Amino acid sequence: MMNLQPALERRTEDLFLPLLLALPLHLRHDIQLFQRIKLLRNVPILRELPDQLLAEMARRAQVRYYSEFENIVTLNDQGDDLYIIVEGRVELSGLVPSGQVKAITTLRSGHYFGEAALFEPTVRIVTAKCVQTSEILSLGRDVFQFFVNEV
Repeated sequence: MMNLQPALERRTEDLFLPLLLALPLHLRHDIQLFQRIKLLRNVPILRELPDQLLAEMARRAQVRYYSEFENIVTLNDQGDDLYIIVEGRVELSGLVPSGQVKAITTLRSGHYFGEAALFEPTVRIVTAKCVQTSEILSLGRDVFQFFVNEV
């Protein structure tokens, strides 16, 4: 059975992009903020946070764009951020028992990694490399802890 979902998503995007661009800037910012909140709410440790707190985190989260084959994080790097894939695909690879570095999984839009870094400094146990050009939302430990300490 053929999966038509990607084709439908592209067609929907083609139809709605001109409409979105025609909206006033403040409405486009509101839509972007809503999308960021939705992505943050997908992360289990953030799911139960109050809407206002998530909205503030979403405002301070960083959006970054990565090229195909570009690393987001590298094995053994210092970890300070949670990363959520807005669009694109990211391959996670790490050490396997034989001591080799191998691909573990490929993440897609809505998936996330690095959540342990929100609580304390960590050393990355994977390399995250973009399989295609990707848009990534990152939330730093400093932002997360500032708002969680406010609750």
